[in-house]
Amino acid sequence: MPSSMTPHADEPRPTGPVYDEHLAIRRSQVAATLVRLGFLDTDHATPTNQAVEVLAGLLPPEAEVRLCLTCRKFTCSGQYEFAYAAGTFWDVATQALGAGGAHALREGPRPELVVCTRHHLCWTQSRANGVRSDAVALYSVAFSDILGATVRNRRKGVVDVYIDDGPTLSFRVRHQWAAELQALVDRAARSE
Repeated sequence: MPSSMTPHADEPRPTGPVYDEHLAIRRSQVAATLVRLGFLDTDHATPTNQAVEVLAGLLPPEAEVRLCLTCRKFTCSGQYEFAYAAGTFWDVATQALGAGGAHALREGPRPELVVCTRHHLCWTQSRANGVRSDAVALYSVAFSDILGATVRNRRKGVVDVYIDDGPTLSFRVRHQWAAELQALVDRAARSE
């Protein structure tokens, strides 16, 4: 899928104590937002949570998250120049109960997300990138470029989003959240 860089994706990443402090504050803000939205419960809203790390690292600082859902599948009906930001994130191994009650470390795929901010529809795609790290890209399209959305398959939670003079994006989310995603995209696209 062709893509074009957004300004925040092209800039070199700063380092040092001031940057670390700003990143910690940003992660705390993102975690609090995800709890408020019901995406995370307070027990999982830690600075090292995979969703918190990705959104804090890849969304522009001014982006206000209005909806965040796990995306089970994403498809695009054609080529389009999406804006994107990319980064590398360490996997967090999880404990799995093995045979005989023994705990074993298990690495799973990083959950992919669909996110609505005030002005953009965003989604993540990740792939393994070496030992215990993932390369994650956060793609986005402005609501001003979106015509609207429909729930194509309520039982499976498939929401189609139509881009003006562009392809159709399909997101598969939990069926109970499909109508909310469709409604928010429609409202935001009409108001832009």
